[in-house]
Amino acid sequence: MAKRLNEIFVTSVSKTRNKILKESGEFYFKLWMELGSLGKVTNHLANIGVVNPKTGKQIHNNTVWFRIMKWVIENPADPDVRGVFEKENGRLIGDEEWELFLCKSAIHVCFTSKTRLRGWIECHNMEKYKDLFNQRYPGMFS
Repeated sequence: MAKRLNEIFVTSVSKTRNKILKESGEFYFKLWMELGSLGKVTNHLANIGVVNPKTGKQIHNNTVWFRIMKWVIENPADPDVRGVFEKENGRLIGDEEWELFLCKSAIHVCFTSKTRLRGWIECHNMEKYKDLFNQRYPGMFS
């Protein structure tokens, strides 16, 4: 089951994705909670006229997911956040598993800069996962 949690984040992201979506990550997170799936969120957005301005097509699920995950990793203490992921996985998520998920998400989804990642690590007291961060940025924690 832990594998499922680790599979639900996107591993490569274009920096342009966030330019399409104008609302905050919290807005899309709450919309996802209300509608129940990313597909329903992107369909809803298309119905109200939010489409990719270059193609005129519906926004991809990963675009919304990226915005949501950026907000999630910056707001992990929000009372709804962890609960949504627990509901999605059909079980409670332990503290260490949750922190690992946040760390992996921060590495793979949101940060391409060693400096930004280090700031996130310090802000959220995730130094105990230095081996994980050293895999992405060798020598980050020497």
